[in-house]
Amino acid sequence: MMKDFNLLTLKTIKKQHRHSPGGKLIPLSLALLLATPLSVTAGEEHSYGHADDHSHEQVYQTQEQTVYEDVQILAEQSGLLVADVEKAIAFQTKFSELAQTINEQFPDKISGLWVEPVPKTQGHMRFKGKMPKEVRALLRKNRLSDKIRVQENDKLSLAEQLKRVNILSRSLLDLGYKNAITAFNQKTQMIDSTVQTSKQKAKPDKKAIIAQVHKQLQLQQSKAQQEDGLIMDARALSFSEQDLNLKVVSGDAPMINFEHSRGGNWLRDDGFRECTSGWAVSGGSGDGIITAAHCSGLNQFEEPGVPLYSMTWRNQHLGPLGDTEYHTTTHIEPAEFYASSGQIREVNNWRWTWSMPGSSVCRYGRSSNIRTCNHTVLNIGVTVNQNGTLVGSMVTATNHSGIGGDSGGGWSWGNTAWGIHSGSIWSGTTSVFTPIFEGMTSVGTFIKVQ
Repeated sequence: MMKDFNLLTLKTIKKQHRHSPGGKLIPLSLALLLATPLSVTAGEEHSYGHADDHSHEQVYQTQEQTVYEDVQILAEQSGLLVADVEKAIAFQTKFSELAQTINEQFPDKISGLWVEPVPKTQGHMRFKGKMPKEVRALLRKNRLSDKIRVQENDKLSLAEQLKRVNILSRSLLDLGYKNAITAFNQKTQMIDSTVQTSKQKAKPDKKAIIAQVHKQLQLQQSKAQQEDGLIMDARALSFSEQDLNLKVVSGDAPMINFEHSRGGNWLRDDGFRECTSGWAVSGGSGDGIITAAHCSGLNQFEEPGVPLYSMTWRNQHLGPLGDTEYHTTTHIEPAEFYASSGQIREVNNWRWTWSMPGSSVCRYGRSSNIRTCNHTVLNIGVTVNQNGTLVGSMVTATNHSGIGGDSGGGWSWGNTAWGIHSGSIWSGTTSVFTPIFEGMTSVGTFIKVQ
């Protein structure tokens, strides 16, 4: 039976300079952090007391070191050979780049994109209608024809299916079902929805849900035509019971149980340590940081060795595009992040959301003070009905080991930003985060990169 979706809190560190033994200045940057349970550096366990200890030397990692470190962590935590992990990650990176190129050229043709989890080197692409001949040429050019399985003639694009996820979630809310988790299954081309009901409320009826979805689809069609002239594919309107995989569980608790507790470099709410800062961004109100929107009332930034300084709330979004909040501060926010309590990395890139499924990704949090990389992305475009609020565009990933105080921290691989941590679902077995593109754009910001 499904239980709460536990949201962890996160933290960020601002720019500070310390001297290395050689006399070199080492900037202590703004940091994002994710939540995980083992030690960051060499597999050495840290007690929670160490989460506030930043007196040790901070070390910058090169790009080569960042990838090596994450591969080593994933291999150790998964019991795999390092060589096999390296090969699989190289394939996932190449697949992601190719998938993004294809989507830019044919944005309405892709109906599914994912890779098989490490250590496999197998990708999948599904297309609405026939696959463009240009795509076949790209696969040959990149020597991936035998590494990517292609399936054609799906009725709708991935963008249309993700829109139907949001419409189904809205329909459930209209019918009085305030807690549910809905996602599009790219492999089956069905929409999976788990609805939580109390003993007093009747179980949802598929026919009633489908009828409500049709009403919402018609409303969206009419609205789109009036506002921007877009016409939804008629096949999207023919939503049927065969398109819906419905599961019902009993319970009264919200799907997301937001946790505000311990962390490392804290974001405070009137002196109370609540969440962690995330990625450094630029925005309409100036340079700042983004964290999780469910962390409310944040107004102070805490950094070791520096007096508390103020933060100014600028914008937040807890809705269709995820769980993100934007603040500015009086300090510098460089394009860097903490991969562990003693390792600082540059931010060189951010990951495109659609290419995430099946890929490996890492998370680190100051509260748990462990970097874990044995997470495989399950779904994108996940919508959670949270006590009547729709939180959409979320990403789910296997495994969860964070603790309260890690919310708002970053998900990453190497020097690439992937997302902003929120918490867990399915009895704490599955992690949930806001992908970086939806996160930064929902609050009018853009992540800083070097």
